[in-house]
Amino acid sequence: MAVEQHCRWTSSYCHRAVQVGRKYGACLREWQRLVSYALTDAHAHSQLLIGTIAAFLQQQGVEDDLIRRHLLSPDPDRYVTGDLAGLLGRPSLKGTVESSWNSIGRAIAQRDSAE
Repeated sequence: MAVEQHCRWTSSYCHRAVQVGRKYGACLREWQRLVSYALTDAHAHSQLLIGTIAAFLQQQGVEDDLIRRHLLSPDPDRYVTGDLAGLLGRPSLKGTVESSWNSIGRAIAQRDSAE
């Protein structure tokens, strides 16, 4: 469910960027501001989508090194470390401050389990 939701949000924000770009094409200042907001939101949700998929693969027992190789990210460790513990219903790593990934992941996991 979380994967589908992040796909919808990412798609929605990309669509919004295109719509805003068309609507404000004549006003460069508004175009820059509004398209940048929409693309930043799309990027954030695509990052959450990648994290959600990585957490799902971890839960399925896929080896962390294999996940790292398949992500093709400059920083794949951000997706295969304890930061995603919230998505898997696990606590944060001991001695660390809870990251936004973890708190967002926990909220998603709790919402999905309630449905």
